Formats: sequence, C-alpha cells, structure tokens
Amino acid sequence: MSHTTPSHLRYATAALAIAFMASTACTTGSVNDDVRDAAAAATPPSAPSSTSPSGEPQPERKAASRPQTQHRRPAQHPELPASYTRLLAEADHAPLDERGAAAEPEQLTIGDGQAITPGGPGSLKDPSTTEVFDVEVFEQNIKVTLQGETVGFAYAIGEAGQLSRQGGVGLARTAADGGPVPQSAMKDITVASVSKPITTVAALRVLADKGIDVDDQIGPWLPGTWEPGDGVAELTFQQLMTHTSGLRQNYETATGKGGKVTAAYDNIKIAVEQDLGSTSYSYANMNFGIFRIMLPAMLLDTEVPGYDFSVPLAAQWDELTAEIFNDHMEDLFASVGVTGSCAPSDSDATVLYRFPYDDASGWQTESYVAGCGGYGYYLSANDLTGFFSHLRYTDELLSPATRDLMRDGKLGLQTVGGEHGTYYGHNGAWGISTGAMTSCVLSFPIHVDASLVINSSGGDYGSTCGVLATAFDDAWVPAG
Repeated sequence: MSHTTPSHLRYATAALAIAFMASTACTTGSVNDDVRDAAAAATPPSAPSSTSPSGEPQPERKAASRPQTQHRRPAQHPELPASYTRLLAEADHAPLDERGAAAEPEQLTIGDGQAITPGGPGSLKDPSTTEVFDVEVFEQNIKVTLQGETVGFAYAIGEAGQLSRQGGVGLARTAADGGPVPQSAMKDITVASVSKPITTVAALRVLADKGIDVDDQIGPWLPGTWEPGDGVAELTFQQLMTHTSGLRQNYETATGKGGKVTAAYDNIKIAVEQDLGSTSYSYANMNFGIFRIMLPAMLLDTEVPGYDFSVPLAAQWDELTAEIFNDHMEDLFASVGVTGSCAPSDSDATVLYRFPYDDASGWQTESYVAGCGGYGYYLSANDLTGFFSHLRYTDELLSPATRDLMRDGKLGLQTVGGEHGTYYGHNGAWGISTGAMTSCVLSFPIHVDASLVINSSGGDYGSTCGVLATAFDDAWVPAG
C-alpha cells in the first residue's frame, strides 16, 4: 500500500500551474539565500551496531541490491486549464521571504557540535543486587540535573509506545516577551537537528513507494535547470543520510565560506554544481535540506501525467517545492496523530533565551519553510516522543525492514553508548546571541523513548542527549 499522503492533490495543481507559467514566461521573487546552517556534529557516527533495540544480537543487514534504474520523466503536459494560472497569485504562494521565512541573521553561531557523552546526577545503582528500571526515577533525574540551569524545559517519556511521563519546568516566555507563559510538554518549539531523522523517515517512505533504493543515485531527482558538477549526480541517498556526500566540502570550496553550510535552495544549487571533491564524513544541514527539493519531484513525477520537473523557473521551484514539502510533512505528522510543521503554530510561541537569564528579551524563531529538512520542524516534546514511538512500535511510518535499515545503517541517526547498550536518536542546537535552544530524542533498548527540549543555552549540564542518557542509566534501582 502506498504511503503517499492526501496532499498530492495540492501538488498536482501546483505542478500544472508552474508548467503553464513556463509557457507565459512569468516570474516571482526568489527566496533569501542566506539561511545559515546552525548544526555541525563534532564527530562522525560510529560503526552500525550489531544489536537490536531489545539488545539481542542481529545478523548484519545491508541495503537491498538491485540494478540501477533510469527514472524517465514524461514530456510536459500539452493542455493546461487556464484556471491554474491563479494559483501563483494566491497568498499561499507569495514569495517565502514575505511570509516570515527569511534567512537567519548573520550572527547565528550556535552549532550542533555538542558532545553527547553522558553527564548528570550520581548513580543510584547497587551492582550487588538485581536492578530494575524506574521511570519515576528517570523523570526525577532529568529534573534534578536541569534544576536552576535553564529558563525552561519540557520532556516526554514513553514506555512501549505509551506516554508514561511528561512535563514542563520554568518558562516558555518571560515577562520581557509578554509572559510569563509556563513551559509545557504540549508547546511546540523548533527542534533543530532532531529534524534530520524525521526527514529521513519521510524520504525512506517516498523511496520505498517509488521503488528506489537508498544506494540509488540522486541525479534523476535534481531540478532540470541545475547543472551538477562531475560526480554529484552519482551520489546516493545513503551518502546524504550519512553525511558522506561531500556537499559541504563542495559549498566551502565554491564560496570560501568555511563552516558556513547552508540549507537554502540557491546555496544547495551552488554545492550541486561544483565538481565533487572529498566525500569524507562532514556533518551538514545541506545533506537533508536537499530532500526538501527532491521529494516534491518524486511525488509529482508520478502523480501528474506529463509532469516535467525541468521547467526553467528556479524562483517558482524554490517556493513551490518548499510549500509542497511542508504540506507533505504536515500530512505525514497528522497521519500518526502528531502536530508538526516547518512553521510555528503556537500563538504564544516559545521564545529562546540566554542563561544565566538577564531579564532581556529572547529570540522568537519564525518560519523555516524555506530551509526545512536538516532543521526547522516545530514539534512539542509530546509530539516528538509520539512520532518516534510510532516509528519504533508500529509499521505506520516505515516497514520493519526499512526501519531496520535506518537503524542499522544509522541513516539520519546518532548514537550514545550507554551502560545498557546503544541508545539511538539525535541531538540539536539552534540560536543566536540573544537566545538559543537545545533538543534531544533517544530510544533506549528496554522500549523506553524520551525527548527533551530546552529553550535556553548556557546552563551547567553538558549536552541535552547526555542529560537523557545519564538520567536513564541512573534510573536502575534494586529490585523489590
């Protein structure tokens, strides 16, 4: 059964509108191309684990091998109803930078380079006795570690796919920003690089629906107006998902902007059109932001008879692929009962602050529709845990084989080596000089899953994933 979501009807009309506009040579404004990557992992992921989430040894899994296929696109549809021309004039298709999706400011400095080594409260374990996991102790460990070290944080803990504990501590908005508004596990917040495994899930679903393997080449799904440099079209989806594509190196070579890896359409284009250099591990939002551009091509290529993605209107493709991608993701979230988007929906949105807090206004983040994929989703702690629980315990998001492929290949995933095995998930950080946030989601071997979002940065607690990992390790108490 296809996983394609209901928004394909919107995609069809958008595609037809663009094709018509190509014939009339109309143009629209382009997206601001200065969206900055605020994520750079400190170290590459370790080799795939040979254990399952339950801790039992598993045989080595490899991506299914099949001959490379040619994904041919049919010729442009010759007959287009005039009514489709109205689409580009509607408010929903206004240039992205007029709808709050402008680039991040130049002072964006916080990256995703936090180490995810454990660090937290003292151990509660007695090695001479049989121990059991205590979810209440787990929850208290999180609170004790962060007490007095943040402006606010929220967490959600699931056990075997059911919400077990959740809460918010501190403030989502202070008096300086129209508060106080208490923090809550139901308030959405930009989750930064925790977006990467979510985008991976979306991509793996579409690849499976279209009969494309992760080791197939990306070339057929790049915009037809782009001119890939030598070797770029032959990159695979797996290389993108494991940060071994070389796109970051390409961008830095082309622009001289070391460390400034962007996720905007125009800057991904720069990287793609550079001849491929090193493909060593190099963490970059660009590796996942490019799915915002490719997935709409995959969806539309088979949804609209006669559709041709090579229509030479880069400005419209920038806007509409971003819109299509966000629509698709909203439908995907909704399919598992989660509220999520590349733009905020909370009328009292969470604000990001510095810590120690100095009574100053913080940073209220806006829409990331124009750069979503490697970062940018807005979700609550409850929604984060809910999404990853659906991924782990049901087949609604991925089939068991594809889920295993994602885990064992560490596609879009990071790991923590804990006292009870390997913990799978991802961390994130996002901020500027006036405020920042950190985030983490981890799945533990005993079918416990947890998310943590902190709307400030600078407290004395190490990394956010480290807080969760150590709180879990220290939640094993003597039986009885």
